[in-house]
Amino acid sequence: MASMRKIKGRYYIRIYLEKGRIKSLPTGTKNLKEANRIFKNIKDREFEVKAGLRDRLLTESKPMLTECIEMYLNDCSKRLASKTVLNYTYALQHLRNAFKGVKINDIRSTDQSRLHKEFEKPKYNPTTVNINLRAIRAFFNWIVDNDLSERVPFKIKMVKTEKENPKFLLPDELQAIYKLMDDYELKSTFRVYERTGMRLAELNNSRREGNFIIITKTKGKRERIVPLDSDIIEDYEIAKIRNFNSDYLSHQFTKYKRLAGIEGKKTFHSLRHTYAIRKWIETRDIYTVKELLGHSSVVVTEIYTKMPIDFLKEVFQTDTELNLIGSRRTLLDKLDLSSIIPN
Repeated sequence: MASMRKIKGRYYIRIYLEKGRIKSLPTGTKNLKEANRIFKNIKDREFEVKAGLRDRLLTESKPMLTECIEMYLNDCSKRLASKTVLNYTYALQHLRNAFKGVKINDIRSTDQSRLHKEFEKPKYNPTTVNINLRAIRAFFNWIVDNDLSERVPFKIKMVKTEKENPKFLLPDELQAIYKLMDDYELKSTFRVYERTGMRLAELNNSRREGNFIIITKTKGKRERIVPLDSDIIEDYEIAKIRNFNSDYLSHQFTKYKRLAGIEGKKTFHSLRHTYAIRKWIETRDIYTVKELLGHSSVVVTEIYTKMPIDFLKEVFQTDTELNLIGSRRTLLDKLDLSSIIPN
């Protein structure tokens, strides 16, 4: 027995198998007449599915790669940030270029070299290539989860990269940046990221409960709790109310880094590295640092253990002085937060 239904503008055919199992086959079309033609063809041959010979049916009914990408991006736009969707769009364009006019089931495990050649044309660095490959891997997993393919076309192999040491900020570098800032709201926002290790997008998806921050929407898709020192609570409330744009924060960091004469490839993300280094020095427990940062695996966190602990202790020995840097005008002069700050 088979039936047809419409999901998000496209037609799918449901095949009812033994033991109550149901298999959904995409027709790959929005046209009812075309969907009915495919439905009749599959219904006439339904016995093949129940006999375990459904691979032929799946191959014949699979949509084009381009259609799958459009469906995926449409789904992403409903649940992900617009900037993330844009990055996925750029990454999947390379996949489109590598496999023009190809059905999703026609891509074989031996075809990955075609994709890698696409990244050789603009000569991306290995890190950028891997960012794009991760986006493509997410797409492959999605098409399997949504019954658009029985398998992932091929297993994504990352490009080898040289592991770099974390680009943390030295205490005197932070001091130089803060001294140059005359915008107390911007300074408070920088301090929050420096003292909590949050990623750029996580501030908007966080809330405070006493001396803890609850981050509800994270890269690892699981809630994270980060301790919040009492002296930074006021900064956190300022940062939440001001709500600077992520791109603006990145640009401002670059601006003040240059004004402070700080060299090297340090970015706004270096505030997170600085937090991680501090916590590694304090706890010497890589699993605690992993949980605070929200890493999916301790392997990712181990980058912070590669540097000699004695060296790090010496570098950050005056780090506590940072809490006294740059006197800020109190919020009582600026904002009335009494209604939102718990006692």
